[in-house]
Amino acid sequence: FNDAQSGGFLNDAIGALGGIENALSDLAGTFGGGSDEQNAVNTLGNVVDGSSAGGFSFPFLEDPTQIFGLLMGNPIDLVVYDMAPLELEFEFSQFFSIFGPLGVSIGLIVEVMIDTAFGYDSQGIQDFVEGGFRNPLDLFNGFFISDSPKFNGVDDPELVFGAQLVAAAELNLGVAKAGVAAAFGFQILFDLFDPNNDMKIRISEIIGNIANQLRAPTDAEKLLAPLA
Repeated sequence: FNDAQSGGFLNDAIGALGGIENALSDLAGTFGGGSDEQNAVNTLGNVVDGSSAGGFSFPFLEDPTQIFGLLMGNPIDLVVYDMAPLELEFEFSQFFSIFGPLGVSIGLIVEVMIDTAFGYDSQGIQDFVEGGFRNPLDLFNGFFISDSPKFNGVDDPELVFGAQLVAAAELNLGVAKAGVAAAFGFQILFDLFDPNNDMKIRISEIIGNIANQLRAPTDAEKLLAPLA
């Protein structure tokens, strides 16, 4: 992950979990584990980044000028909740001795970050009023998931998943150590589709996106269509 996307991971999350690391270490010892087993279970951590906790806000009170937009028929944000980024990291490393001082070390790092925000604007109320107060379900049109979790106008992904595999051959002679390593990693960004690019994904849009996907022809259907 880069700093702009994940902001780093906590160093003390294992302690916050109430001793999971110790429990895993005891489990390894129960099975006669030595240093190798200890290394394999010693790296579960970095769960919640509490340093950037989000919370509720009321934009129309913080910026009363938004009310002028309401007079022009544009929806305004009434309440939003910025969920604190949830950052997870799992690390696994194991050393395998091949012959004497020669061995192979394998490591795996998996990182996940979830960052999103929710809100309710006046769109639902406007739809309810324009519909003659006949359909209360119109009020749900005001709920939305922000396509810009940081509310900065940038379409950031809501979910980021990354993994890295590292393999190294090591030669440890006691007084000196040498080795060669290779790493392979990837990162996947998940971003909700915003049909009208207003930085808000509403319930109706989510349902519409799913319905469109179900109706979309498969590659096989596209190829067979000229033969029909």
